[in-house]
This record gives sequence, C-alpha cells and structure tokens, in this order.
Amino acid sequence: MTKISAREKGQGKILICLHGYGGSVLHWEKVSEELSRQFRVVTPNLTNLFMGQENLSFSQQIDEVIQFIQIQYPGETVFLSGISYGGALAWGIASRCPELVDKVIFINPMPPWAQRYFAIPSLRWFFNIPLSRSVIFLFLSSPVGKYFLKGAANVFRNLQADERVGRIQKLHGKKRQFIAHMLWKFSWLLRTEKWNLWEARLKTWKHDSLLIYERRDPLFTSDFYDGFAKKLASENVVTTVDAGHISIVQQPKLIAGVMREYLLRDFYKQAEGYN
Repeated sequence: MTKISAREKGQGKILICLHGYGGSVLHWEKVSEELSRQFRVVTPNLTNLFMGQENLSFSQQIDEVIQFIQIQYPGETVFLSGISYGGALAWGIASRCPELVDKVIFINPMPPWAQRYFAIPSLRWFFNIPLSRSVIFLFLSSPVGKYFLKGAANVFRNLQADERVGRIQKLHGKKRQFIAHMLWKFSWLLRTEKWNLWEARLKTWKHDSLLIYERRDPLFTSDFYDGFAKKLASENVVTTVDAGHISIVQQPKLIAGVMREYLLRDFYKQAEGYN
C-alpha cells in the first residue's frame, strides 16, 4: 500500500478533498479553512501515487485512496470532492465503492479518455503518442517543446502563470528531468487505462452529486462538461467565470460557499420541516 499522508481541519462529517495531478494539498488550503467550520476536512497528499517509483494505473490509484479512507476512518461514510484529476479519482472511488461515499462534488473534473477533450490541440497530440522519458526530455529542450510548456502553463494562469511560464521555459538539468518524468507518467496513465469500462460505469451513475465547472476552462472543453452533467443526470450544476481550471485557488470563497450549501442542503430541509 502506498503511503498517503493528509492534512485535517475542523470537526463533523468527514469531507475528503482530492487535489489534481501534479497539484498540491495547498491548492485546497483556503477552501478547507472555510469549510472546516462545519466539516472535518481531510486533504490527502497524493504525490506518492503520481510520482512514486511504482507505476500505478488509474484503477490502482483509486484502490489506494479507498484503502486510505477505510483504514483511517473505519465504518465512516464520507463526503468526497475532487478537482481536475482528483475529480476523476472521485468518480472512480464512488463508482467502485458506493457504500463508502455519501455525496460527491466534482470541480473541473478530468473525463475518461481525457485526450479527446483537451481544449489545447498540442495536449491532444502530445498525450496520444507513446514517448519515452528521454524523448520527452529532449523535446522539452527544443523551441517547440518550450512553446508546448508555455501553453500547458497557461492552463494554470490563475497561479501567477506569467512567472510560472518564464520559469518553466528556462528549466534545465534535474528540474527538466522531473517535468519530463511527470509528463511521461501522466501520458502512460492516460494511454494504458481501460477507460471504456469507466465510461460504462458512469452511464449507471446514481450518486447524489454536484458539478462545478469553469465555462471557459482552458484545459477541458465545455462540451465535455455539458455531457458529463447529463451523464450524472444531475440538476446540481454550477458554472464559474474567470476562475480558471484551478478555481479553488482563484475563487476559494465562492467554491467553498457552493460546496457548503450543497452539503448542508438536507440539513436545511430537515430544519424547515421542524418549523
């Protein structure tokens, strides 16, 4: 079992918050601070799943997070939320182990067959080709590779992208090797998973869920999000504007407020019934 550490804040019903691929627990910091007033907010550090020496498939990563929840919080059902790749883990966990999860919140979630839905053409091209680590490293050293990195970094423009783009384009040595390794792992993961099986599971989705997505998300197309909402047969859909892909960083109060209202909805209904 892969070691997964976690940050915890607050008391109450457990709310698990999953960060994205290559992301950080810090992305959830302001949202978790807001929500810790009503919930026991748990933010697992998933870095070992993504960047460990062992190549873990998407399905294996789901099993690892399920084990983490079951061991750390035995006998508990949890609220589950995830952003980007963490959103994909969320629908995977709830599909595979529905008795573990109460409600699910997706924030700009990654879809099955993500390569088909990237809004940036160069990403669709890059992640469809089985490149080795060494080839990716050489590619990133080229002018075309630097242009590719600039486009990829713009996805995270709400995270001081102008500075990040400049730093990314100047990466060399071990830092460039790290980025090449991270991209290779993600490419391998996208190409080796049996996404058709997950698509079939999503067609029978029955969980109570909320979808929050950025209408002008620079990473995934709005057509995907519209279709994803229909697959979930959910009326609980909220769109953001100018929040970027990592909206929990750009608009944490808004996201936290929407999450809180959704998670406490049944409580409010019960309170109204007593009045």
